[in-house]
Amino acid sequence: MSKSSLDWIVRGAFFIFIGLFFSKLLNFAFRTIVARWLGPADYGILSLGIAVFSIVGMVASLGLEHGVERYLGYFYGQKKEMKNIIFSGLKIALISSLIFAVLLFLFSSQLSSLISSNGTLKYFLLILALVLPFWVLTELFMAVFRGTKKIEHYITVRQIVEPGVKVLLAVAFLYYGYSLFGVMWAYVLSYFVSFLVGMLIVWKLISKYKDQNLGKSFGKKLLTFSWPLLFMGALFTCMTWIDTLMIGYFLTEELVGVYNVAIPLAALLVIPVNLFKGLFIPVVSKLYAEKKFKEIKKVYKKLLTWFVSLTFPLFMFMFYYTGELIVFLFGVDYIGALWPMRILLLGTMVVTFFGVLGLLYNSFAMTKLKLVISFIATGIGVVLNIVFIQSYGITGAALATAFSFLVFNILLFVPLFRKFRISLLDFDLVKQYLKVIIVGVLSFFALVWIFGSVEKYSLILFALVYGFVYLLFLFLFGGISKEDMKSFKSFRR
Repeated sequence: MSKSSLDWIVRGAFFIFIGLFFSKLLNFAFRTIVARWLGPADYGILSLGIAVFSIVGMVASLGLEHGVERYLGYFYGQKKEMKNIIFSGLKIALISSLIFAVLLFLFSSQLSSLISSNGTLKYFLLILALVLPFWVLTELFMAVFRGTKKIEHYITVRQIVEPGVKVLLAVAFLYYGYSLFGVMWAYVLSYFVSFLVGMLIVWKLISKYKDQNLGKSFGKKLLTFSWPLLFMGALFTCMTWIDTLMIGYFLTEELVGVYNVAIPLAALLVIPVNLFKGLFIPVVSKLYAEKKFKEIKKVYKKLLTWFVSLTFPLFMFMFYYTGELIVFLFGVDYIGALWPMRILLLGTMVVTFFGVLGLLYNSFAMTKLKLVISFIATGIGVVLNIVFIQSYGITGAALATAFSFLVFNILLFVPLFRKFRISLLDFDLVKQYLKVIIVGVLSFFALVWIFGSVEKYSLILFALVYGFVYLLFLFLFGGISKEDMKSFKSFRR
């Protein structure tokens, strides 16, 4: 396996880990403060607004961030083409985002009344419409950073500045008594600030290409590649948020708030995947352009072992101490999220064994097939949510979401296996997974026996000790290979 591909991914992952640490810390601080201060009902209204904005924002972006990232990776080092890609993407995104901002503003009342009986949601959608163009352009900035391998800029804007501003403003507004309306403005203004910072960095980056005249627009190529991803992204975002929206439609804002405690906690399991996925597309797109399919499969196989090895101990800890974590972070009012969170944790852990199949579709330009698969999985998710929410409440929503994501990944895997022989299981992978499970389970329950009762701040101590013991014994039993160690040493270079 080429050292340069894997080592670059690992070096980038180190910086992303730092960014993710601060991002998760700040976002959790925001959610914890807001949920505890406002209570489940107001927190539910906030969550519904974010759900609507996420879907509209995804459609408004036209999927361009995927096209920009992919083509910048493909033409990396060719200044004229890179400049054309960036300018073409930003121009189209600006026009599209302005159109959808107007539509969201005009139809905010209808959208609000559809999923909430509280008129406050309409106000939130109105101010979200104002910031929509800035959010879409910021998404393009992030794609530029990833595509040009400027991961440090991505981390600065998306994972430090944006959540940092959000927390500071939320605390300030809540302190001065602005309650839910203050939190709404904190959320919106954080996007505007991240836009300003991102714009300054991109402008500086583009200035390096000032000697390159703009050639033929890349707009047509970007749209041709991205239009399936527009629908796919919208469908995937719907699949992510449909549970929240349908809880609002069938149940109450309070239950929306309770359920949206389970979602961010379960999302912690995807941290190991997020460490690498921002670096994956540029590397694999380059290998694909060079027809190095064998190396792509080797890189993917190695990443699978890292995903599972890093995710499993976190899953064990969070699944066993679900109730304690909810009460510690959000308060006893949200304990109703216990079983939904456990179901989402289990579903996320299973999906981890598939890796980042969706990103392979982007790198291989198989976006139309990915669109069809996304449509099927989203349809299944909608039907299951309608049936399960009415029968089992928010626990039913978790079941529907977990199952739809499992179906989505199975459907993604089959074509890749048939065409490229991408495999999720072989002797080496099974051997590694067995080591991870045995070491993870035995070390966890040994510490449970030693610690006894664990709650509140002792959860942090337990997690730190468990992480250390797990990695130590995984290394001693050969779960961390010499190749892994060589790659990790690239942190120092």
